[in-house]
Amino acid sequence: MSTSSSVLLPPGGQRILVVQAHPDDAEHLCGGTIALLAAEGKEIHYLFVTRGDKGSEDSDMTPELLASIREHEQRQAAELQGVQTVTFLVVDKKIAALRCHESQTKNMDISDWVRRRGNIAGVEHKFKYAEAFHHYVMG
Repeated sequence: MSTSSSVLLPPGGQRILVVQAHPDDAEHLCGGTIALLAAEGKEIHYLFVTRGDKGSEDSDMTPELLASIREHEQRQAAELQGVQTVTFLVVDKKIAALRCHESQTKNMDISDWVRRRGNIAGVEHKFKYAEAFHHYVMG
């Protein structure tokens, strides 16, 4: 495992937790970075807040089937990327740990907020990581 990275990580950072809302967000938003980090020997874990059970226009598609399909696709994509684990938060109290209202983040460093919230969820899954990648936009 290498000790330096072409991606900005804390010194000695070898473990990365990618926190995203939906299956396939990680590949869409930072797939190249994840592939680079995996090629450099970093330990990468995905943590998804939802299972992807919404968004189909197929009238025969149930939320359970859609979630199952998307989870399977996500696990396959993660394996190709070199990601060690994929976790989906499906228990309401865990999902609530990542939710907030805009008023809770006013005058805050959003990256710091997401790292702290990711840590809350990560602790329950025993994740310890060097960096948390996220996509969070206030607007």
